[in-house]
Amino acid sequence: MKKHSTHQDGFMKTRIFQPTWTLVLLFILTHSFLSAQVLDFDPTLEGPWSDVEATTLAVPEVANGSVKLDGKASSGEYGGFEGITVTPGDNAWILDFPGDRSWDGPEDSSFTFWLAQDQDHFYVGVAVKDDVVNSDDPNAAFWKDDSIEIVVDALNDRYDNNTDNSNDPYGGHCYFNFRGRFSIWDDDNNTKTSERWSSAVEWTYGEDGDVYGVGSEVEGGWQLEVRFRKSQFEDPEAGNLLSNGYKMGFNIGLDDDDKQGPGTNGSGDRTQDLELQYWWANRARLQGWTAEEADNFWPEEIARGDHLDYYDLVINSPGRLSHGGTGEIVFGAPPDISPFDETKSQIALPLAEPPTIDGIIDINGGESWAWAGGAAGTFWRVEPDENLADGIRGGTIGDNGEAPVDKQDLSFLIFAGYDADNLYVAVRVQDDILSEDSAEAESQNGQTWHDDSVEVFIDGDNSNFPTRDTSGTNPDVVGSGGQFVITVNNAMRDQEAGNPGYGEGEAWFALTSVTDTGYDAEFRISLDTIGNPKPGDVIGFTVAINEDDDDGPRDKQIVWVGNAHTEITYGNLLLGGRSYTAPKTDAPKIDGIINYEEYEGAERIYINPHNGVYDIPSGDDTWAWNDHSFFAWVTHDDEAVYVAVDVRDDKIVTDSAEAGSEDGQTWVDDSVEIFFDVDDSNDAGRGVQGFEGQYVITANGAWRDNEANNPQFGEADDWFGAFSLTDGGYQIEFKVKKSALSDPAQGANLGFNIAINDDDGSGRKAQLNWSGRPHAEFTYGSLILGESIGGGPSLFFYQYAEGSSYNKFLEIRNPTDSEVDLSGYAFPNQNNGVDDVESFDYWNSFPEGATIAAGGKYIIAHPDADPAIVAVADHLHKYLSNGDDAFALVHGTKEDYVVIDVIGDINGPDPGSGWEVAGISSGTKDHTLIRKPTISGGNPDWAASAGTNTEDSEWIVLDKDVWQLGESKPTISLVNNGDGTVTVTFEGRLQTAPTVNGPWQDVDAESPLILQPDQPATFGRAVSE
Repeated sequence: MKKHSTHQDGFMKTRIFQPTWTLVLLFILTHSFLSAQVLDFDPTLEGPWSDVEATTLAVPEVANGSVKLDGKASSGEYGGFEGITVTPGDNAWILDFPGDRSWDGPEDSSFTFWLAQDQDHFYVGVAVKDDVVNSDDPNAAFWKDDSIEIVVDALNDRYDNNTDNSNDPYGGHCYFNFRGRFSIWDDDNNTKTSERWSSAVEWTYGEDGDVYGVGSEVEGGWQLEVRFRKSQFEDPEAGNLLSNGYKMGFNIGLDDDDKQGPGTNGSGDRTQDLELQYWWANRARLQGWTAEEADNFWPEEIARGDHLDYYDLVINSPGRLSHGGTGEIVFGAPPDISPFDETKSQIALPLAEPPTIDGIIDINGGESWAWAGGAAGTFWRVEPDENLADGIRGGTIGDNGEAPVDKQDLSFLIFAGYDADNLYVAVRVQDDILSEDSAEAESQNGQTWHDDSVEVFIDGDNSNFPTRDTSGTNPDVVGSGGQFVITVNNAMRDQEAGNPGYGEGEAWFALTSVTDTGYDAEFRISLDTIGNPKPGDVIGFTVAINEDDDDGPRDKQIVWVGNAHTEITYGNLLLGGRSYTAPKTDAPKIDGIINYEEYEGAERIYINPHNGVYDIPSGDDTWAWNDHSFFAWVTHDDEAVYVAVDVRDDKIVTDSAEAGSEDGQTWVDDSVEIFFDVDDSNDAGRGVQGFEGQYVITANGAWRDNEANNPQFGEADDWFGAFSLTDGGYQIEFKVKKSALSDPAQGANLGFNIAINDDDGSGRKAQLNWSGRPHAEFTYGSLILGESIGGGPSLFFYQYAEGSSYNKFLEIRNPTDSEVDLSGYAFPNQNNGVDDVESFDYWNSFPEGATIAAGGKYIIAHPDADPAIVAVADHLHKYLSNGDDAFALVHGTKEDYVVIDVIGDINGPDPGSGWEVAGISSGTKDHTLIRKPTISGGNPDWAASAGTNTEDSEWIVLDKDVWQLGESKPTISLVNNGDGTVTVTFEGRLQTAPTVNGPWQDVDAESPLILQPDQPATFGRAVSE
């Protein structure tokens, strides 16, 4: 065993030094080497980016098969990883060789990279901007040509040695050129050679090998995707499995060769054909710190950082290949869940009627609290649970005290709702002893916290102010919320909210009333007071209950989540349920094995303990992100709706419902449940429309559909599901026929939820939901059956009229071969320009049951328009454009939508009387617009749609009060019959003319028309009848 000594001896190095302030400063900076630091080096020298925070990245985990190795990386394919762009002069500096180092800007050379992982592989995707793509060295040593270099410090030891001569048998240094070739390539034998990687590693290269790359030249540069087998970096004995938050050293750099031919390039000291080399990371490192040096210290000395005093902290060119200079990438970290914070989440639901703020939560009397978030089965609750470590289910101990003895000692229910103007919060407190000795009844800003009271904390802009703040004057806190308090005797406190004004007609109001078991508290807080959050926004939120059982200070404080007055710890409150649009695709194979390609184009859902909704009666809501979570995808076709759920669970238990059994106790095993409200009726319980309700598959293939009115289960029946076990959990795939769901049309909006049950061996410990509570339809999120992906036809505005008097209408066309349900669409508008670019002035929905037939039309007209217009109208709507009111055709909900088509600029100022169209001033005023026959889909870009002249515009501009009331588009086609005759097939009215400019005359003929060989040359066209 060796140990470090500061004295001379026969076999130890001697290091004698006098500590200086410089060395002390370096110790402070490097002691927390893995936390954020920016060292003050001159970037104009040779050291590129050294910011530890900027060079530490989380690698998203994706489903197996998600990344298609085709050389085309994207954020969506890489699990939401936002590409990191590396640009010289911005966040990277060109190294000190070769000599000329010429660089003309990002188009000359820059690159963006993406990272992802699945169960077996680690992926790197790169998009390179390069004005000259070059590979001209024989048997290419790729660093002499256009290439990407990758450095891996798999053990993350951060030693100061070049990775080409690494002690690390699981890491090293390699190259890939723009064709995807690896290392140094032997052109003669079309294979890699063994150089430029750790000599201890023997890797195979190829589609089934340990490493593989695919690249190609593209306009303006080149692209590359690389796949590594994760096991090649893993030393199980050292514990560096690429999962569960493991950090690995990683660096990526670019070689740029713009000049033809081998040989010296510039005046540098490297005789190679290369112009630029720059890297993503080059951290400050301990010069001379190696494995051999580390052997001279006890492990505890290294852990304390004693060794840091003996090595200089440097940053220079060699660092880009050193373990110490690499950045770090983290495996197994959860995907980003922003705007949700990593705390807990619940949902506030929209209320059709505001509740009466009288301190009485009158659910049984029909008050709208019955439809608030948390109301269904009163599932949002905080109560004692002696089986949990902290003794509290659904909450935690706040500023002081201990867990309640039982529910009568202290427990509470939370309800949350909102309307256009206010947030409403109600809390039902169960408390066997009530005290009100500190703040006088109906007083203001007294010592409310020492009495039985309810405190509501709000961070309306979710800004997460990082420290406790009770000043009541900090605009970062009180500008969008703060603390709102009401006691059992109706003393109030809002000083920590900046005193916004209390009263029935003021910024906020609250009242309490004593009940047989405790007391009720009701709050109304204006949205304006908390920063005007919109539906779909996430706000910081928590509730705290103070308990005072005798005279004097409070005995305890229990909170839903977080710490009082500390925004960064608050929970997430989502205003309104989630929404998801399922694309129309080919049917996946339902075998329980999720193949990403089968769900391509479907947005990935990710729910973990921080952003999902827990049903507290089913279990606790405080779990680590990696205890249980799920990914999900939803698609549909003409026959069915398909749901794939990839569950991550550290322990799989299926001991209640037998494998393959029907209608057993599936909910107490590891299982997935999906819920449908097919008529979107938002009932208080589960509906009975068709086979709507709950469909369940467990992790051993047991199934349950009793709560879906017992449809037939089987591959060819009403529904089917399959499962498979994975290394990290299990996967479930569902197929539910549309015939079992009352045949919803494309565009239909269905109530929908996904829930997973987690059983670790003693029954269900938790139930985690996507959006809502099982068997309570009004709490579900929205599932919209969307259009085909990949640029298929979609609804669009075909005709627009702004004429005299009330002669106004919009005509929508359906170019698809399927009927479209308009319940998932709307035609919102901006009035006289844009007040708020994030929302429309008016949200206009289609009438209930509205559809457009395949190939059909739908006309929205003013009720006082010309009788000829009203006669063909499908929907009468008073508020249509006066020329300067922009309309959109959108797909989705008010909170979550996609713009399909527009007439007018929905994001711009008032244009005056109207917008220019096809070069015609005020074309949207006193004109009729008709889409050109070549246009068969929408365009959300109004400038491109309107065009600048008759050639580039999508519209034909007609005079005022000239209409084509829903006629089908005219068509015409010619077929040469081979015998001198030509067959003309047309729809509409056939016209001919001697020249293309006319004059045009009607032809009395029916389609098809055969033209004879002696027919004079003529021009023909079809026009609307």
